[in-house]
Amino acid sequence: MVPEQRNSPLVVFGAGGRAGLAVVAGDLTDSDSVSSVVPGKVAGLVNAVTPFTAPPESFADFDPDYYVRLVRNLAQVARESRVIEIGLAATLRTASGRVYEDPTAFPASLRPFAEARMNGLASWQETTKVDWLVITPPPGLSLEAPATGEYRLRGDVLDPQAASIPLSYADLATAVLDQVEKPTVTRQQVTVYG
Repeated sequence: MVPEQRNSPLVVFGAGGRAGLAVVAGDLTDSDSVSSVVPGKVAGLVNAVTPFTAPPESFADFDPDYYVRLVRNLAQVARESRVIEIGLAATLRTASGRVYEDPTAFPASLRPFAEARMNGLASWQETTKVDWLVITPPPGLSLEAPATGEYRLRGDVLDPQAASIPLSYADLATAVLDQVEKPTVTRQQVTVYG
């Protein structure tokens, strides 16, 4: 992807987190192409927002509709822009349901957060006026994984064999930026593998 070819800026929500920083770093060859405000039409909105820097001690007070409201707000401002959300691996499908529903694969203490992310995904699925995509990295997303410049997009069913190969944040960012520039899938959740 060549950032100089973009006609409009890219807005990254959550640009201070790991995934958001990787998206911004992948697009900074043209410093005017990344913005923190919406100056009219933008090429894409990237949502890498999480309400936590680390899992809290308790989710007792966590709002299960946090992501529903976030989706509604993004849908209102997106207008003609493409929205890419960085998904949560726990929401991917397995042969028996979703990752977060398997107590051997996902800690029960984090389940309210995964359920809130599922509520957000359901809200995207009900949205008809916005070009959206949830790109979900597998559990093997890693700061230590080397950037390869390559990735594979698949459906929302977790492939344990493909997930065994660590995915770098840089390769996640490449997938996000490519889907802003030249969309190949829309209005669904997909998994990105290294």
